Amino acid sequence: MRLGLVGRGRAARTLEPALRQSGVDVRWWWGRADAAPADTLEAVDVIMLAVSDGGIEEAAAALANRPSAPSETWLHLSGARPGHVARVSSTVPAAAGCFHPLQALPGHEVPPEHLSGVVAGLDGDPRAVEAGSTLARHLGMRPVSLIGDDKPLY
Repeated sequence: MRLGLVGRGRAARTLEPALRQSGVDVRWWWGRADAAPADTLEAVDVIMLAVSDGGIEEAAAALANRPSAPSETWLHLSGARPGHVARVSSTVPAAAGCFHPLQALPGHEVPPEHLSGVVAGLDGDPRAVEAGSTLARHLGMRPVSLIGDDKPLY
């Protein structure tokens, strides 16, 4: 799985090394202050939007004009917002969802056991939930699919 990571905050700084160590092919890590514009980022299978809850739509809009956007899966990390908020239009991205680690992400590299067995709450389009499950297993996490009104309860 080729992955792009968006965001430069605590979550991204914790997940980037963990993803690489778990064998995920992290192709790029981008933040809005980076010199390269978002529309120059290479095609990937999955984009993880590790941004604030209020920044999901802005980050998604920045990525939407890339030629590969209609074929990608985008996952945000918010535990409070539904997976579909990463969707820009009916065709961009191909699948949108949420991958929410039920664990503090301290903003620095952590040992693998920090995420081992931790629940990753997933919701969104079926393809997004499948991608989130794959990522969770790579990280040693336990994927849990959340349906509709269950998300706030978890």
